[in-house]
Amino acid sequence: LAAALFGVLRRYYDPVPWKSSLAFGIAVAALLGPVLFRGQVLLPLDELRGEVPFRQLPPTNPHGNLIQGDLIQLVAPSQAAVRHAFERGHWPLWNDRVGAGMPLLADPQAQALQPLTLLALPFPLPEAAGVTAALRVLWALVFTFLFLRRLGLGEGPALAGAFAFGLGGFSILWLGWPMANSAAWFPAVLYGVARLSQEKGKRDFGLLVVTLFGLLTGGHPETIAYALAAAVLFALTIHTRLKAAALVLFLAFGLAAPALLPALDLLQRSARAHRVSAGGEHSSVFRGGAEGALARAVPLFAPNAFGNSRFVDYWGPSNTNEDAGGFVGTATLLLALAGFSIFSTRKAMRGERWLFVISGVALAAAVLFGFQRLFLISSFGLACWAAFALERRAEIRKKTV
Repeated sequence: LAAALFGVLRRYYDPVPWKSSLAFGIAVAALLGPVLFRGQVLLPLDELRGEVPFRQLPPTNPHGNLIQGDLIQLVAPSQAAVRHAFERGHWPLWNDRVGAGMPLLADPQAQALQPLTLLALPFPLPEAAGVTAALRVLWALVFTFLFLRRLGLGEGPALAGAFAFGLGGFSILWLGWPMANSAAWFPAVLYGVARLSQEKGKRDFGLLVVTLFGLLTGGHPETIAYALAAAVLFALTIHTRLKAAALVLFLAFGLAAPALLPALDLLQRSARAHRVSAGGEHSSVFRGGAEGALARAVPLFAPNAFGNSRFVDYWGPSNTNEDAGGFVGTATLLLALAGFSIFSTRKAMRGERWLFVISGVALAAAVLFGFQRLFLISSFGLACWAAFALERRAEIRKKTV
């Protein structure tokens, strides 16, 4: 699958240099080698200990990460139902194994039309979890790299930015959840927008349709909305061919509509929507005040400062994933700060102002107001800022020499 991706990019779009391809392959293998090659399973099976017939099994030490219960109780069963429907030659419309039954295509967590889960269909479900995770990481790495290259950065800085985002907190901590699809497809959409603004070919039109479809079918409406808004702002900033971009958006929404529209209808009638409308969630503008903002900011610099949910002992504002999802590495943060100081004294490069605005606004909203899923946007912006800092450093060194 990775070879097919690199082959398509080399033939029709922008090639990924072999050294960078090798680096991405090594990173994915080092991260997910045990589940790709050694028979391990990337699902929190220890969570089944509380269910029949596994209740008599001795506990593991330490216990599995409790916050990953969604993966084995909700996400994997929904995907199993989708697989069962496809295997029988049916559309995945209804899941009759949940209560009295519930919509399946309308269930975002089922990801019934998501390309990165469909690519893993030839593999059994336990193995497919690892394959999909590997594709998510690979997509984030490759398309962040290609996006930065399209903005004019050299191979080294673009590679550094790709690793900062693709292996950062949001991508890795949420790797098993549908949110990771948004992290994988967001840089791909931006790359498609950048190409559409520079190229005139039909293949660039098609690329943006495919990447937008991948984003829209990701399965997590909140991060999809954030990523889509950021991509639209980017298109406006770089003066993309707006008529073509609008047509692309219309086609992508049309292709995703069979899953997207029923999901939007179902979510409005969900128990969580009722709690939100009743003021149970996001009811306070400053959630936790200044003290809460400081607590949410700490994991951006030291992700384990409040302990770790893996070992149960965690005393942060919510949980490890929520609070540390914006961490992109200490070196990345320092480079991003250096990039800001250089940016303030030099002419902005292509896309740099957009990155500054979206990452700053997203980071402020996540830390001050508690909308921590915006770490998707802020972490991407910080990774790109670090890459810009390295690029400018290289330019200064060349001029000095």
